Amino acid sequence: MAVVEKRVKAGRTVTVLQGQRRTGRKGPREKKENGTTPAQKEGNLRRATQMLGWLMAENFKDGDLLVTLDYKKENRPEGSDRMQKDFKNFYDRLKRRLKKLGLPPPKYIRVMEVGKKGARHHHLVMQEIDLKLLRECWQQGGIHVDPLYTDGNYRKIAEYFVKYAKKTMETEERETKKLWYPSQGLKKPTIGKPKLIKSRELGQIRIPKGYYLDRDSVRRGISSYDGHETFCYTLVMLPGYSRKRKKGGKHSGKEPAGQPVHRDNSTRSQTAGRQVDVPSGICYPAGRPCDPMEGWGLGGGEGKRADYAGVVCSVGPTAAALCDYCPYGQQPDTEHH
Repeated sequence: MAVVEKRVKAGRTVTVLQGQRRTGRKGPREKKENGTTPAQKEGNLRRATQMLGWLMAENFKDGDLLVTLDYKKENRPEGSDRMQKDFKNFYDRLKRRLKKLGLPPPKYIRVMEVGKKGARHHHLVMQEIDLKLLRECWQQGGIHVDPLYTDGNYRKIAEYFVKYAKKTMETEERETKKLWYPSQGLKKPTIGKPKLIKSRELGQIRIPKGYYLDRDSVRRGISSYDGHETFCYTLVMLPGYSRKRKKGGKHSGKEPAGQPVHRDNSTRSQTAGRQVDVPSGICYPAGRPCDPMEGWGLGGGEGKRADYAGVVCSVGPTAAALCDYCPYGQQPDTEHH
């Protein structure tokens, strides 16, 4: 069966969105009578989280900063309106300091956290900057800073940011116009046009040279628009690899040293093209039981694993037979690879 596939390129990531060919009626959407349902709101939050992750991946890199601006207890504002003014004053002071140094203001994406027990925080992803300047310009409390270090894939940070925004709306018992607040000049991810691929089925994953699969990004669901099945996954570029091409069309990226050669144990995998089917019974991520109620919808097969290189391996869950790019850091078992 053919699949409609759309790719979103954002920084060092490529997200593949798959769906079935729509055969529904064309024309304007019908007017809603009962408003947005809770299920639709959750779907909107998931899509917003995905878009935020793309925006982060397109505009930031490892070495940039994850910043939390805290408030002293005596300086805590009542709500988000006052927090907006505090951040504006902070950013204006920062821009003036940087202008004197001949530097542009840093790009950022920010969310506010308003807790029911009084917690007040600004959470930001920000371009690398002198921490001394941040401390001098934020006068309401402390600052906590962590460098980004996830190969350019900031999906989990985006999930946390949306949770903070949702927490703020629940505390203040009102909807906000924005879930996050970006600085000016952010680049947008490249969203490709949908393409009909007759040689591919829904759920097939193709991992090209120089990329690995973010297994936690694999999702299967049902479209609220037409009731058809959907599937998506995200690929992350390996460290040291580049998309740039030399003259003549040859890729200039380097093959990672020491990458193991995998034996293909799946029935529909093609190692040359790194094309992998995800049938029922394959456990994603490795070693974790799959519950369709949790949104995985990929079955719960015991004794099956899928590694970063995109080859499904028929290895027991206790065996150390994962590739070099596995997050567990295990070495491949030569008996199975």
